[in-house]
Amino acid sequence: MKDPPAAESGRVYKTIDARCKACRVYGGREKRCIALKTWRAWGNKHSKCPRVDLDLDNAEAASVLMFTLDERLRALAPALVEALLADVPPQRRALVLTRVRAALMEPTVMAIMYPKHEE
Repeated sequence: MKDPPAAESGRVYKTIDARCKACRVYGGREKRCIALKTWRAWGNKHSKCPRVDLDLDNAEAASVLMFTLDERLRALAPALVEALLADVPPQRRALVLTRVRAALMEPTVMAIMYPKHEE
């Protein structure tokens, strides 16, 4: 999400953080940014809010993973790893690559990348 969701009050928020801060979910006065029916479907399975912030510790791993998952970009993944991690201490490099491996080995990701052929 790049732009802050519209507020029912008509107030325009300059940032997503400002919109979220004004939301009832976070103690503000604005109604949620998604329809109640959608929120109920979401909230029953996840949380009170669909916003997901990427843990900064996963930023490099997420970038590498995106290149690894897209077969059009896969050949560029080694160059991306080299560029992203060139000045990163060895322990941190190992941690990033371990996170990439863990994500790639996750059963749901494996099922998407390598679907089993039924005979």
